[in-house]
Amino acid sequence: MSRTILFISKFLWTTGERAGVQVVYRALRAYRDAGYDVRLFVPTNTRRTPRKVVYDGMIVENIYVDVWPFGGACDYLGYRPRDLSPPVLSSLLWRATILIFTMKAVARGVRIARGRNVALVYAFSAFACPAAYLISFLTGLPVVTRLIGTTRFFDALQRRFGAIVQHLWWIAIKGARDLIITTNDGSRTKDACLRLGVEEKRIRFWLDGIEKGPFRKRANPALRKKLGIPKSAAVLGMFTQLIRYRGVHRAINAMAEVAKRSPDARLLIVGDGIERLRLERQVAALGLRDAVMFLGRVPWAEVAGLMKIVDICVACGDGSNLPNSILEAMVSGRCVVIRDTGGMGEVIQNGENGLLVSADEGKALGRALVDLVRDKMRRQRLGRNARKWAAENIPDWPERMAREIETIERDVLAEVPNHDRGALWAALFGMLALAWFLAFNIAYYCGQMGLVRRAWSAWLGN
Repeated sequence: MSRTILFISKFLWTTGERAGVQVVYRALRAYRDAGYDVRLFVPTNTRRTPRKVVYDGMIVENIYVDVWPFGGACDYLGYRPRDLSPPVLSSLLWRATILIFTMKAVARGVRIARGRNVALVYAFSAFACPAAYLISFLTGLPVVTRLIGTTRFFDALQRRFGAIVQHLWWIAIKGARDLIITTNDGSRTKDACLRLGVEEKRIRFWLDGIEKGPFRKRANPALRKKLGIPKSAAVLGMFTQLIRYRGVHRAINAMAEVAKRSPDARLLIVGDGIERLRLERQVAALGLRDAVMFLGRVPWAEVAGLMKIVDICVACGDGSNLPNSILEAMVSGRCVVIRDTGGMGEVIQNGENGLLVSADEGKALGRALVDLVRDKMRRQRLGRNARKWAAENIPDWPERMAREIETIERDVLAEVPNHDRGALWAALFGMLALAWFLAFNIAYYCGQMGLVRRAWSAWLGN
């Protein structure tokens, strides 16, 4: 009987079926191919979603999370969810989601662990850690923590009460029991782990893998023509979710500077998200309708073709600016321009295999892009150097996952699990912190919207 690994994550694909970040899918597939029985716990807010589905030979356990169970009460009190101010609503629903998902995932995970030959629990991202740590403690299973994302937790630690504000990441790091795998994406998660007292021998600081084959092929000139891009035009690209901290608004502002000096230049924005309408309005306000193209969600199989027609790939987010799309751009030999928020120097040597622009100076990105658009020889040199660096340093997915599986089998599965109570206390603290923040959000909202008064008036009216 094959051994089972319980994976917990907030997504399988980030932007739809086989689209967006593929790190979770790649990891699951690698463990499946290594002979493990793979089970993934993910949240869903659709009641009709089957409780359990088989996906590419892996079992996906969908955990229904209804984060707005007060529909009838909303109608009775005379308000709608849209009445909430967006920050309060977002914070309220996010914490409610984590709490509900954690409780349901722990119940289901413990039940599965007691009935099957389970090898370990594997948490993808801080979102999954409270559930994974509680399952691990209740069943005695080892737990692997995989930290992915762009949260600037290390910067938060420099501020007073920063760990409280970013308490979910504090839980993820402080409660880790056996092994932490952190992504070398510029977010300095390894530094945060060391600062919080995690032993260095329990940390693995690796680049993600890349499927290099498609990104080594030649560009398809017909694609540029299909998109209506002039043959001689310089093309800039962003491959990202359209969410605020990804900084797409900065690239659009910089494109306004580029368009003044190179009117035929184009900015391709590949991806979708909740910020799209706001960004489209920004483009219209700046008069860039012809210069900026929103391509929306694109299946991963088509990303390489778009990457090859891009001359400059940009990342200008608030936190980590080394997403997989930048690594793919380097494999493709594209020039990369990155907003320097710290921690990128191990990959990007400024002026050699890419450009780092100051995060403190608002117009630095615009000036850098203007110079590169007008200097074809320079961006081609940076692209060649990026391709060379990528060939020597960026692993492909099979190599990256083989290294991970070998490490886990040697350092986790072959060892006696670490049964200290740190993970339990961290997870319990996390639940209390989430509950406290949830109560605070509800109290704030009730005061803001006058719900107590409305409820009292509605009761008196009856």
